[in-house]
Amino acid sequence: MNAPDDFNQPQEQSGITPEFKEFAVQIQLDNICKLLDGEASHYTCTDKRTQHQKIVITYDHKEK
Repeated sequence: MNAPDDFNQPQEQSGITPEFKEFAVQIQLDNICKLLDGEASHYTCTDKRTQHQKIVITYDHKEK
């Protein structure tokens, strides 16, 4: 009887799930905003060839 090719081979593990990653990022952003008394804004930036996400934290807003 022949063993399957993947017998006793390490299985790939994805690490953290996308859902947990999003949860952890949101917790960290909330903590930073609380510490700085700031606000986080989420943007999707695009051009002709690429798309990326941007998070901007605005804080210490005051009159000049």
